[in-house]
Amino acid sequence: MSATFSQSPTSMRGPYDPPPQNPEQQNGRKYSEKPHRKKRQDDQNKDDDKQRKKAREDLVQSWMDRLQLISVITTFFAATNAQLLSITTPTDSAPGSASLQLSNATLAASLVLESFSAVVSFLGAFVLVRYKVKEATKEEAQEEAQRNGRDTWTADPHLEQEFWGVVPARRRKDKEPPVILLERAHTISIASASAGFVAGAIGTVAYVWAMQPSSVNITTSATLGVCLVLGAGVWFWPHPKE
Repeated sequence: MSATFSQSPTSMRGPYDPPPQNPEQQNGRKYSEKPHRKKRQDDQNKDDDKQRKKAREDLVQSWMDRLQLISVITTFFAATNAQLLSITTPTDSAPGSASLQLSNATLAASLVLESFSAVVSFLGAFVLVRYKVKEATKEEAQEEAQRNGRDTWTADPHLEQEFWGVVPARRRKDKEPPVILLERAHTISIASASAGFVAGAIGTVAYVWAMQPSSVNITTSATLGVCLVLGAGVWFWPHPKE
């Protein structure tokens, strides 16, 4: 009488057979993998708002740096021209030679132009500061509303309370920096400062012609001509193609 023993599939597995799979893995289910959470539209909107805010901040800081730099440089040259004008002004009642009169006239014009450029650039920077203060106040009001558990805007779905007033929600836009005004202020500041620099250089050369010998006059005039040519070349020299 022979006895038969039933062997399980595990006991019949050879030494080189692959290990048995979990029945749940055989059915195609994996416990280690979880469905990825899809990014909600609110999260995407928040990311877009952060990127727009960062771009606005970079733009405002760029304009602020340029206007402040123009204001500092023109203020320095205006002070220098004021000192030169005090030196070239004759002490007696005599008007002086034609070269000395030309020197005083151009130095005074340079002083006015550079002072005007400094004031315009300062006003442009002040506009940016005012814009930044309003944006900071607006963000503070929004954060305060969120901390209190209320919506940032009004409960009416057709209206939103904006920093500048109450306007239809579909027409509300983020307040952008006054780029057009800043471009005009920047252009006026650069133009008046450039004219002031040229007038100051001419006044200096005219004073040299009034007080120095001919050899010094010729050398100074030639130096001024080279400077003017180089300055014009910066603006009008064709740029190489990239």
